[in-house]
Amino acid sequence: MVKEDKKEEDPLAGCPVPFEPVNDAQLLSDVRSPRFLQACQQLLIDPLELKPRAFDSFRAPGLVPEQQQVRYAVYEKSRMAKWRAINDCRARLPRLLESSGGGSMERQEKEDPLELSWIHQELSKSKTQVERGKAEAIKIAARKLRDISAVSKVSNVNLLEAQRRRETEAKVRADFRRKQMIKKQEELIKRKNEMEQRNIVEQEERKKKMKELDEALTQRIDTLRASYEKEAEEKRRSEMTKQQRIQDNINKKEEELKEHTNRILENLKRKEEQAKKRQEDWMDDTRNSSDKLFEAERRRQEAAKSAEDKARALVAAYKRKQAEVEKKEQQRLERQREIAKERRQKENEKKKKIVEIQKKKENILQEKASLIMDHMKTVEENLAACEEKRKLDLLVKSELSKLKSEVAKRNVQRSRMLESRMQSDLEKKLNHLEEKKKERERMLDSLKKERHFHATQIRLQKDE
Repeated sequence: MVKEDKKEEDPLAGCPVPFEPVNDAQLLSDVRSPRFLQACQQLLIDPLELKPRAFDSFRAPGLVPEQQQVRYAVYEKSRMAKWRAINDCRARLPRLLESSGGGSMERQEKEDPLELSWIHQELSKSKTQVERGKAEAIKIAARKLRDISAVSKVSNVNLLEAQRRRETEAKVRADFRRKQMIKKQEELIKRKNEMEQRNIVEQEERKKKMKELDEALTQRIDTLRASYEKEAEEKRRSEMTKQQRIQDNINKKEEELKEHTNRILENLKRKEEQAKKRQEDWMDDTRNSSDKLFEAERRRQEAAKSAEDKARALVAAYKRKQAEVEKKEQQRLERQREIAKERRQKENEKKKKIVEIQKKKENILQEKASLIMDHMKTVEENLAACEEKRKLDLLVKSELSKLKSEVAKRNVQRSRMLESRMQSDLEKKLNHLEEKKKERERMLDSLKKERHFHATQIRLQKDE
């Protein structure tokens, strides 16, 4: 908004063509001078071409503000150049009037010895002086006539040479401008191709960097996943080995307990059989003795009871051992479940860490990608701005070259008109000199005839 306000306040702000503003008050005071109009006539400049124009008068459909500024600036520069040329001509105008006015013709007639005044002076001389100066007068007249014809020939040759020189210079300038335009176009195309090539290389480098980052991130994630899986597999194997070792120990202890129990039962059975055998032997020996029988029965019962108590104790011990084993197994299972739970928690934590690392990597990549995209967007905006500026510069340059060519055409037309006017003035002057030459020749012929008549009269008088 600030830029727009400034542009509205000063429509010529940022004009691509610098120019010196015309002081219209000073120009108006110069226009009031009569010599100013005479200088305009001398230079074939219309005074209306010095009239100031408003900035809005250069507005046209399809024109950008810069083109409007260029047109206004070129018009102001043209006004300033014409004003300076008119002032220079006005400063030289008095000398031009003295050298090319009517008074100069009178002075030339007075200074020219072949004018009518000189002829009358010759006629007023005495006859002796006429006879004496006859040859000299004829020589002077012939020399003056030769000088006049030589001047006319030299003037024509100089005009032709000047015209050829101007045409050659115009061709050289046109060729130089054409070569300069071709060179500028080639440079613009070269810069554009270099910029496009540089943009392609930068895009390829950005793609390559993004690909390298993706590959590095993928490789890092794969490495972390492989290390995690390897560590988890090793822990699982070590845990399984440990559990297997514990299970083997438990099985070994159970086997040992079973073997010990079996040995005890076998010993009890063997002792029972031995006691039974002894009892049978003893009963055979003491069959007839009731006291011995009763005592033997009592001992047998006690032995049986003792064996039963021992068996119960062994069974209770076995059950206790079994309970302890089951309890240990339960504790082992609980511990195993806790270890598995801890392992799962650790695995979940590691997975969460890996996910967080992946998210961080993805966020970093997204940030880098967003930064790269922002940079690419900025670069594209800068390229678009440069392209827009280049187009605007080309538009301004084309408009400026067009206006310069128009001004040059008008200047060439004006110079040609001046040359044609100078040529016509020179032709008029040459025609005037030719007429004067013819008049001089007629006067010389009449002078010769009169002198011949006087000489004849003098000879006749002498003869008489």
